[in-house]
Amino acid sequence: MAERLKDYTVTKGQDLLQIKSDNRVDRIHQHFLNGEELSPGRIAKILHLLPEHQKTDLRTQINSAQADFWSQWAQYRCSPRREGKPNFEDMIALMPAREEFRNFVNAQEDDLVIDLMGGSGTMAPYFENVGLAGYIVVDRNPSVENTARKQLSMLNFPLTDVVISDLSHGLPERLSEHISTRRPKTVRYISNWGLTYLDRELFQRVAQETLDSSFNHGVPATLDLNMITNGKFDRVELRRRFRREVIPEELKHLRLKNLFRAFPALRTATVFADNWPLVMPIWYPDEIRDSIEGAGLKVEKMDEGLLWGQSTAIRVTAS
Repeated sequence: MAERLKDYTVTKGQDLLQIKSDNRVDRIHQHFLNGEELSPGRIAKILHLLPEHQKTDLRTQINSAQADFWSQWAQYRCSPRREGKPNFEDMIALMPAREEFRNFVNAQEDDLVIDLMGGSGTMAPYFENVGLAGYIVVDRNPSVENTARKQLSMLNFPLTDVVISDLSHGLPERLSEHISTRRPKTVRYISNWGLTYLDRELFQRVAQETLDSSFNHGVPATLDLNMITNGKFDRVELRRRFRREVIPEELKHLRLKNLFRAFPALRTATVFADNWPLVMPIWYPDEIRDSIEGAGLKVEKMDEGLLWGQSTAIRVTAS
């Protein structure tokens, strides 16, 4: 099946345009049945529809493509704000994205937050003053571990940890051990655009494990996901709101250095966004809802208005 996986680099511009306009599961599956070459991101989205004997080899190839992607983009995507070259955090930290997702999660005192695919822990500072029982970052990229540990060490949490583990193999047992030892009021599993690399079956398994009472030692748990609303960002709208809302605020407080770093980071984000769907399955909110309900879980609430309508947050609970 290797010949059915198309080269996933951004040079495949024609395929990229097709991904953005034709990203529904049934349409992608039809392309596959017609014998067309597909990018790893699109193959991942229909993997659950393919015969079992094809899945193992294809998952290996998709995983390799994603690893190559992050070897190129991890420094840009996961570096702390104001460090190194202008990076994703220099841009996104000036937007309302982090605060809005934190407010959606609404973690309370003595909750334990477990940030799935949390990178270098960039969400953690937004929970610092809640009075959490702890904050744990899980990510599969070893290159972010030291940065994440440094980030968490500067914050006032009773418990912190960074666990390097690929969620395609399930939740790491170390999380269950932390829950058993700490006995928080509630376990708040969160993922800020982090679970998008999983295909449908692996996503369902991870969601079920986060809400498994035995894994959580009887402690109540929720899973809060944040994801791209329409499969891609609306660049025109994002730039318009950035000019209209972000720039005046930074100029008002004379934070010129923020803008000097944000502008080149914003330009790089365009290339990052173009590469992303070539290796990651882009799930729409209704498809995520179908996956969750198909796994026997419940969508408790959904907010499609985050980041100026570009991002959707979903709360998942046990049925």
